Amino acid sequence: MDAECRILKAIVSALQSNSFYRLKKAWAAVPKDRMLMFEGLSDIFSDHNNHLTSRELLMKEGTSKFANLDSSVKENQKRTQRQLQLQKDMGVMQGTVPYLGPCLPDLTMLDTALQDYIEGGLINLEKRRREFEVIAQIKLLQSACNSYCMTPDQKFIQWFQRQQLLTEEERKGWHQKTYSQICAQPLSL
Repeated sequence: MDAECRILKAIVSALQSNSFYRLKKAWAAVPKDRMLMFEGLSDIFSDHNNHLTSRELLMKEGTSKFANLDSSVKENQKRTQRQLQLQKDMGVMQGTVPYLGPCLPDLTMLDTALQDYIEGGLINLEKRRREFEVIAQIKLLQSACNSYCMTPDQKFIQWFQRQQLLTEEERKGWHQKTYSQICAQPLSL
């Protein structure tokens, strides 16, 4: 998921560059619904306050259907089961596959910015409280994912299991070759 988000950000950033921005006729031909989608993605991946926007979107989309921070774990599990059953009854499944990128820098920042102990050798409870909040958000995202109902595709599983694994040297060579080919190709719309 992390790689897909980076690729999407790269595409959106490229489309926002001056080279593409000047293509007035091409932009005019883009359907309105697609243009609105692009503008929404541009807002999500903007350089201005990007970390905050990404986290807010993740929490809104990833947990709003199932859980909230104010409820106990048991309440969230019961609510999740009710929502899951309702969605199954309606024949509609909704959810967000969580991208944890916005949460991990928060934990890193807390670990490096705040001391483990304060004056007198006491545990820094403010640091622990903040770490708990981030971990609670991650747990809520995991809780939301537990309700997904996916059935395995046996044909895909059989195909996947027949694939031959690359050695470490083959993988590195393939990665370098692919990257070189991608960089050498002109960008086209």
